[in-house]
Amino acid sequence: MGSLVREGVSSFKLFMAYPGVFMLDDATIFRAMLQAAKHGGMICMHAGKWRRDRRARATRAGRGKTAPKYHALTRPTTAEGEATSRAIALAEMAGAPVYIVHLSCNDALEKVREARDRGLPAYAENVPAISSPLFG
Repeated sequence: MGSLVREGVSSFKLFMAYPGVFMLDDATIFRAMLQAAKHGGMICMHAGKWRRDRRARATRAGRGKTAPKYHALTRPTTAEGEATSRAIALAEMAGAPVYIVHLSCNDALEKVREARDRGLPAYAENVPAISSPLFG
């Protein structure tokens, strides 16, 4: 990570989503955040909640409920808030900044606001599609 930062790559995307593909455990995320802090990099975290809602998604898909609006309905905001909170806690312990990508709900946004109010370097971007009338 240090050599990449020296070459100009300063951010690294990690996933708390997509088990068996991209999802990392908390210990691995923490180690990456320690390295990012050490070298002046930033972790961009996909603070997903997919493991908890895989069954809900499968059930809805099995019933033919595959329209875009079901994306939001099968991803509880409390789960996204919990994942965001956990990512921020790991970053705080590592002394690293964190940038939460694809934020889609107020529960998660409140966790970022709380962290920033405490002076932590926590940032976020939203997912415009989730907030669109298409998902209403």
